[in-house]
Amino acid sequence: MLHQKNRCQTPISDWRDRCADSVCWNNDCRGVSYALSKAGPLASRELPMSQLTLSRDVLMRQELEFAESLPTEGEVITRGIRLYDLGVKLGLFGRSAALYRHAAEAVLPLDGRRVLDIGCGTGLLTKEIARRMRSGTVIGIDASAPMIDYARRKHASAAAAYRLALAEQLPFPDASFDAVVSALFFHHVNLDLKARVAREIARVLKPGGKVAIADFVIPWTSFGRLYARFGWHFDCEDVKENVYGAVAAALTDAGLVDVHETYRTLGTMAVIAGRKQ
Repeated sequence: MLHQKNRCQTPISDWRDRCADSVCWNNDCRGVSYALSKAGPLASRELPMSQLTLSRDVLMRQELEFAESLPTEGEVITRGIRLYDLGVKLGLFGRSAALYRHAAEAVLPLDGRRVLDIGCGTGLLTKEIARRMRSGTVIGIDASAPMIDYARRKHASAAAAYRLALAEQLPFPDASFDAVVSALFFHHVNLDLKARVAREIARVLKPGGKVAIADFVIPWTSFGRLYARFGWHFDCEDVKENVYGAVAAALTDAGLVDVHETYRTLGTMAVIAGRKQ
């Protein structure tokens, strides 16, 4: 699996080539050549800039359609998607299902509720939430387009939907969710992003809403300390911040209360629960 930071890696030139069926770029800035996709063989006509209605913002949105992730300072997984769940299961020594289950249980009851899953990845936690709902909605968001595509194909349902979005800039109004969950996301973002995401969680939660974060925490066993050190050495330095208690601190600083650990496993993994007053 490949972890990639600041994923805006596809060159502009590649985007231009891949956009050729709808927009042909003109580097001399005198106009934009439009490909008439319904005209059979490629036909085009030149439009002067004075008549051009396709703005730079629209062009940028078309470019992003071909990018593999939204631009973010956090790490984004865009490769090895089909093997991701197996990798997580092996990496957690078979405890991943229990971690998802306890994260879902921490925000019960779920019937009739609106739940947000941040950094949903392939959608397993989102699916676990949806499975427990007789009514209600859970929305999984992720910055990785391949992850969202996989989740939609494998785990979409009447209760579960998936959306490409940034955790630090949630595209939802204030107080719009009854609960927010996340699993194995916070160790992929730096300290500043942890704080920003925690503030966004507090913003979109309704008063009395619950939060459950499954991730690395301060180790409480020798094995946990070894496991965590292995994680930050081979994964990223952001794991170390979790191991020093950064997630719970970020949630508390964002104004959430009753922040505590519930399910604990592997000496350094836990579900951190809390609520909004």
